[in-house]
Amino acid sequence: MDYTNFIDVATRYHLRDTLPRRYIFAQLEKGIVHFPALLQNCFPAGIEESTVYRNIDLFRKAGLVTETGTGKNRYVQLVSDLSDHFHHLRCESCGKTVSFDDDILEGLLKTIARKNSFSTVSSHTIEMLGRCLECQSATSSES
Repeated sequence: MDYTNFIDVATRYHLRDTLPRRYIFAQLEKGIVHFPALLQNCFPAGIEESTVYRNIDLFRKAGLVTETGTGKNRYVQLVSDLSDHFHHLRCESCGKTVSFDDDILEGLLKTIARKNSFSTVSSHTIEMLGRCLECQSATSSES
């Protein structure tokens, strides 16, 4: 989905155009956002935590965002297409998150869906946890 500006998005998803929503949307346009960082970035703009939570929930219900992780390890990102899928690698140490696409994985997921009597799957989220090379190297050099 091409987000030309928030007014287009608000119109398409029947959302009121408010300054907090514009600001939160602008933060999400940067890519995958760690939820605590989103809260921290909104605070100087005068946007309270409850407003961020409420708007992220509204964006999720409208199909604008997807969330991975839970609690302090929660990440949010704008969807690029309503029928999109999300594959993430996330470092357990530093929180670095990388999105990836893989045709072999997509084929495997379609096979799994068929084997379980699903003709179509509209979306999916896969999050793999591990350590990035930087954190792995840092741990190795400390030993």
